[in-house]
Amino acid sequence: MRSINASGVATCATVSSSDVSLANLTATDSTLTFSGTYNGATARTIGLNLGNANTWTAIQTFGQTYQASSSVGSLTVGTITATSSLTVPSITSALGSFSSAGLLVEYTGAGCTNQVVEDIDAAGATTCVSINNGYWSGTDLSVANGGTGLSTFGGTNTILYTTAADTLSSESAFTYDASINKLTVDNGQFINATSTQMFYGVQAYLSSSTVGRLTVGTLTATSTVDVSGATVKIHEYPSFTLSTTTGATSTTTNPLGVAYVAETWVGVQCFTNVGVLGVSFYDGTNRMNYFVASTTAGKILLTTNNTFTAGEKRYVDVGTSTTKVQLSCTVDKIINQ
Repeated sequence: MRSINASGVATCATVSSSDVSLANLTATDSTLTFSGTYNGATARTIGLNLGNANTWTAIQTFGQTYQASSSVGSLTVGTITATSSLTVPSITSALGSFSSAGLLVEYTGAGCTNQVVEDIDAAGATTCVSINNGYWSGTDLSVANGGTGLSTFGGTNTILYTTAADTLSSESAFTYDASINKLTVDNGQFINATSTQMFYGVQAYLSSSTVGRLTVGTLTATSTVDVSGATVKIHEYPSFTLSTTTGATSTTTNPLGVAYVAETWVGVQCFTNVGVLGVSFYDGTNRMNYFVASTTAGKILLTTNNTFTAGEKRYVDVGTSTTKVQLSCTVDKIINQ
């Protein structure tokens, strides 16, 4: 109502801004901000002052995506629920991890050197251990996976061998003693048998490689012992006896026949019936070790000029004596060498 006359008739009109006088409105708690002075005359934009710590008493819904270029000093919320996705631009293709300050950072990973990871704690730190027997249980580790496929095998000095592809076993009768360098198979022994093969059964075979010594209790050939292509050293022990003339005053040369095959004299044992007598074996030119024989049978090793070729003549010289002396000798020689 604009006015009323003396008769009580009222004049009505629409209220306009000129009919209202307001002081400028302000937000005394600084929670709100205005785009300009608001006094009711002109429409203004009212906003939330984010420079203050505002308290939200109800769930707030923000329809816009937070942009990386926006600037927020600190945002404290009870719970963040992402109905679509939550993007942290600083983490790319990696796990997230929270630092001791509560910051969400990219997990850089952890590992072990020459060990394996046993445990990972809440912060992503690893506990490293070395694999030992305590970690194995159940089925034995197969050969294909670096194991033996066996829980136990053999005994003292037994040898591990294959019975089939990737199948290992051992035999108590097949042993090797490293302390004396001896390989033992049942009742036979291989001593220093470098690069030597032995097959039991109908045939027995020794390769042409050097064999230090082969010792067996009994070797029975039910068919054939084939040593073709190999060098077999056979010891033979021929003997001879000769007599000097009474009162021999000079060295006597006695022929001992011809070497039928190549041979090596490795030793000799001689004795006399009385007194002593000097002895020297040779091929007519090159002499073996000189020695003196007596009534005691002594073993002499022959190491110098002790070989004869096939067809070569052999001699023995005996020294002087004051009486007739008999000399008897047995030679240890090797043929087929």
